[in-house]
Amino acid sequence: MNEQYTPAYFDAFKDSSRASAEVVVPIVQSWIKPRTVVDMGCGLGMWLSVWQESGCEVSGVDGDWVDRGRLAIPGDRFIAHDLSQPYTPDGRYDLATSLEAADTLPAEAAAPFVHAITAAAPVVLFSASAPDQPGINHINCQWPS
Repeated sequence: MNEQYTPAYFDAFKDSSRASAEVVVPIVQSWIKPRTVVDMGCGLGMWLSVWQESGCEVSGVDGDWVDRGRLAIPGDRFIAHDLSQPYTPDGRYDLATSLEAADTLPAEAAAPFVHAITAAAPVVLFSASAPDQPGINHINCQWPS
């Protein structure tokens, strides 16, 4: 298990992640109408739970350290994969998301991660920490280009 991704770590973001998703998902749905959504670096799947409640079929990808019993999505919708290693999406989705996950990956994982998320869907919703942004395990923060 990755030592920093404890239940307390996920609990610290659970409620705010869901609250953010409840605001952002309807906005995104006003622009596009995804039927399938994958979240790379999904944690407990709080964002995906909101997508699922809106009628989307969802899949979440994150490390094996995520406690399946605490997921906000059905366990069979979770794919255990350490995203610091190259990943090949299990299918094609309408929307791929990654929110505040890529900045925790080592620099050498950045290009394979970008390839994976852009191969997963024609539309990507992405955010990651900028340099000097406070947070846990922000090891690869970059300015948008």
